[in-house]
Amino acid sequence: MNNLILYTVTVLIWGSTWIAIKLQVDHHISLEVSIFYRLGLSSLLLFGWAKCRGMTLRFSLAQHLKMAQLGLFLFCIYYLFIYSASKHLTSGLIAVIFSTVTIWNILIGKLFLRKKLERRVLFGTLLGLLGILAIFAPELMDLKFRDRELLSIVLVITGTISFSFGNILAQRNRSLALPVLQSTAFSMAYSCLFLLPLIALSRGHLIVFEHSWSYALTLIYLSLFGTVFAFISYLTLLGRMGAERVAYVTMLEPIIALAISTFIEDYRWTILGSVGVILTLLGNV
Repeated sequence: MNNLILYTVTVLIWGSTWIAIKLQVDHHISLEVSIFYRLGLSSLLLFGWAKCRGMTLRFSLAQHLKMAQLGLFLFCIYYLFIYSASKHLTSGLIAVIFSTVTIWNILIGKLFLRKKLERRVLFGTLLGLLGILAIFAPELMDLKFRDRELLSIVLVITGTISFSFGNILAQRNRSLALPVLQSTAFSMAYSCLFLLPLIALSRGHLIVFEHSWSYALTLIYLSLFGTVFAFISYLTLLGRMGAERVAYVTMLEPIIALAISTFIEDYRWTILGSVGVILTLLGNV
């Protein structure tokens, strides 16, 4: 599958997951358990697909340790912090903060992989960030910096850095010839192991399931599309394009989320917002 199709699939799916996450957070199941269900179901789907296609599932201990590292940063910490912040921040504001992952990828890539900073990549990134800030300027101005909002912002920033570090680990794993599908399946499985005993049970949360159509449908969508399809597409692109370029999908996600919000939440477009979309698209080009 060519890069443009993978890129489009990732943007469209992840752009729609912000609303799905918001819907799931509003249910009475604890965040840790919901994330455990999401990653567990995604992992099972990937293992099933790998088994049906006859793909190898045998790896060395060193390879398993690398996949566990990826699961910790790219899935476990990232999802925990983003879900937690969703309780107190709007999905738009979270999308704005998360779009800074492009900057973090450049900085972390420079620090750990000794990558040379490309001027056009940096320029496109800054142009896109300027566009995102223009789109969400009203939300940023309306933000009230109370304790829980400030804590939530810190959580999103930390989750974004964790996601970015996971990008670098995924790029390293790809350079070591670890197959994307199987390594993603194992990484998600390891993230479930981190979640279940260390977080969910230790905090006294019951492993229960909410028997409602809305919870079940959001779980299936987030697991199958938001995690399996989107992450496989994203990690494939990561190996082909590098962390700096592929992370630009995080700037197009909020635009998709706004387009959906226009129909579902009656979002009102402004001149500044329209200019922001143009700047973000120019940065992408």
